[in-house]
This record gives sequence, structure tokens and C-alpha cells, in this order.
Amino acid sequence: MTIAGSFSELFAVCENYPDNFKAYASTFKRLSIEASALIDHHFGPVNNFSQHLWPAMHMTQDGYLGRDVVSLSYEANQVIFGAINHLRRERLIGRKSTVDVKPTYVDVGTIAVLGSLADPRFDFTRLVQMCRELNVAHQQECNIAVAMLVRAVMDHIPPIFGKTTFAEVANSRPKSLKETLQPLESIRKIADTFHHVQIRKSETIPTATAVNASNAVESLLQEIIRTVRETRA
Repeated sequence: MTIAGSFSELFAVCENYPDNFKAYASTFKRLSIEASALIDHHFGPVNNFSQHLWPAMHMTQDGYLGRDVVSLSYEANQVIFGAINHLRRERLIGRKSTVDVKPTYVDVGTIAVLGSLADPRFDFTRLVQMCRELNVAHQQECNIAVAMLVRAVMDHIPPIFGKTTFAEVANSRPKSLKETLQPLESIRKIADTFHHVQIRKSETIPTATAVNASNAVESLLQEIIRTVRETRA
């Protein structure tokens, strides 16, 4: 049976018994993940369809980020049918999408772990969204946006470590990690330039290489995950 067909079968089971949606939440989640893998294989890892499957891919019996299982499941089903329709259109016009896919700026597995973190002191929703938007901006070569999003992440996370600035966070880490995080300060300077400097007679724009601090971002996010888990242990 196709993934779309499995969704339809589950809806038929749940239609007259809304509580069944919670019982089948893990199945809806699995189907969404399977669909995303197939969609990514064709369109690349950063595409509109998979981006909109994200909430369903991370739902529990209680839903995800304030949304219930019913709405998440129906939305995922529509997104999957949208992807199927797009594939059918490609066949009709005799063209298959070829996407030059770059590695993601933030590892999708890391984003998933961030989205699963539970800490009553902090809501990680905005951090997760910034990471998702970083991947989209990177894939679309929106280099100014990449720099500003990295800076936003740096300014957003200090309270997790009991600090008020990123410099305090970096200085409180072991020497090796502090050195690993150093490229982020260069990205901050790039972001500040494009945020504060007004239009001039001659302008430059940053290259993808100039704003590539993905390794440092990954190290920072892994340290966030480790710190939160250690605090909650």
C-alpha cells in the first residue's frame, strides 16, 4: 500500500472515533517520516513539502507545539498529496526535477534532538525554527540571512548556560571548545556590518564561504543538548 493510501486507511479508522487519532499518533508520525525521506530523495533535503511535514514528523500523542494530532495528520496528508501531484505534473511535461543539493548548514538530526528537549525553564521552539531557516537560507544562497540567523542564535542561547552574552558562554567553556566556537564571532561581525551600515556608493555581499561557520554552530548546538540533558539528569 502507498503512504497516501495508508493515511487514508487510518483516517477511515479514526473518522468516527477522534480518540483513535491519539492511539495512532506514532503511525501517522512514521508515515510522515517515510514520506519525507522519499520526497527528499527526489527534491533534495530542503524543499517546501518536507519543511511542512516537520510538525507531523515530531508529534506525540499530545501533538506538537500546541497543535493536536488530528490537525497535524490532516495537514501531513495534504502535503503528501501535494508532493504526489507535483511528481505527476513533472511526468506530464516530461521533465524530472534536478536539484543541486548542498549539505545542510545545521544537521537535521541535531534539529530533531533540539525539538525533543524538555526543560521547564526554556522553550526551544524559536531556536529550532532559526535552525530550520538557516538550512533554507543556506540552500537558497541567502548569505546575508545566514549571517544574521547565526548571530540571532548566538544572542538567543546564553540563558541556557546561565549567562547573558555569547562571549560569556564561550569563555566559560573548555579551551578546545572555546577555540571551536571562535568562528562565530567573525560571523557576528559580518552580520553587524549588513545590519547597521547604510546604503553606500559601492557595496559587497558575503559569499557562502564567508558565512560558513556550520561546524562551530554544530558544536554550539551539541553543547546546548549536552548541558540541558546534564541539568535535567
